[in-house]
Amino acid sequence: MDTAPTPRTRRTPDIVRIVLPELARLRSRNELTREEFDTKLKRLIGEELAPRNMHLIVRDLTDGTTRFIIKRMSNGEVCDLLDCRCDRHDAAHAG
Repeated sequence: MDTAPTPRTRRTPDIVRIVLPELARLRSRNELTREEFDTKLKRLIGEELAPRNMHLIVRDLTDGTTRFIIKRMSNGEVCDLLDCRCDRHDAAHAG
């Protein structure tokens, strides 16, 4: 019996792919504190990723990009990688 995950079971939930860039954008605009950002990430992990045996790694890169790496907990396989770059200068002058 083949127990390898199918592309369907490895797929990152759509809500995660929508929410993570939005959280990065809000944080870059200082509309979320680091604590609020972390709280929202914990909730997303608990509700969407952990039940699918996935975990999230967040990296703040030197160029201002926030990198979200979603990995399978059982074997460390990278399931998804999202780079979110929000220009702080443009965000500060928007609206």
